This record gives sequence, C-alpha cells and structure tokens, in this order.
Amino acid sequence: MWKKLILMLAALCGAWSGYTLYHAAERGFPAGMDKLKDSLPVQGGILFAVLGAIIFCLR
Repeated sequence: MWKKLILMLAALCGAWSGYTLYHAAERGFPAGMDKLKDSLPVQGGILFAVLGAIIFCLR
C-alpha cells in the first residue's frame, strides 16, 4: 500500500514539474517553443506532464 502511495505521489510531482517546466520554457524561449508546438501531435503541456510523471516513477 505504501509503495503505491509513494509511486502516485511521485507521478503527481513529476506531472506538475513537467507541466510547469513547459510553461516556463514557453515564456523564456517563445521563438523556440513556436517551432516545437508545430511539430507536437498533442498539446505540449500535457505531453511534458506525462513525460515528467514517467521520469519521476522510474526506479
């Protein structure tokens, strides 16, 4: 039970970190992020949140 709770908290922290990182980069590098937005199949914030959750859950 504790292991599942810790993994869920890690996933939430990773998703929050990825989403925040995406929006911070979007403000800091608008020209570069415009190129990235055009080539992504999904919204960038969602993609970065999922990637962050996966990275934080890796053991």
